[in-house]
This record gives sequence, C-alpha cells and structure tokens, in this order.
Amino acid sequence: ESFSDGLARNLTLNSLALRRNQIGDQGFQMLLQAILVHASLTNLDLDFNSISCSRRQQFESLIARNQHNIE
Repeated sequence: ESFSDGLARNLTLNSLALRRNQIGDQGFQMLLQAILVHASLTNLDLDFNSISCSRRQQFESLIARNQHNIE
C-alpha cells in the first residue's frame, strides 16, 4: 500500500504537513490525486519540496477552487 492510497482512504483528514520531504512533480501528482477527495482538508504544508513552479501554480488553482489553504 502506498502513502497516497492510505491518504485517499482517510476521509477525516483536515491538516497535512509534508514540509521538507523532497516531494517532486511525480510524487506531487500522486499526492494531488489522493487529496482531492478530501472536502475536510483545510491546511496543507508543502514548503521546501521539489515541486516545479508550473505544478505549484496548477495546484494553487485547484486549491482556490476547492477552498483549501496552501502554505
């Protein structure tokens, strides 16, 4: 079982801190697919990872539409 699979099944998650985890674009894409099912997620910290600017902008657009908070 991968982290993103377990994350997708946790429907009560409201805050997730993944700061300094060396998450790149591929890991970000898997994470994104898992967290989009979380209407309860209000805080996500991805500071100091290796996510490209274009992926981060895409993510920020999705977050804004879903009313989530990104740091």
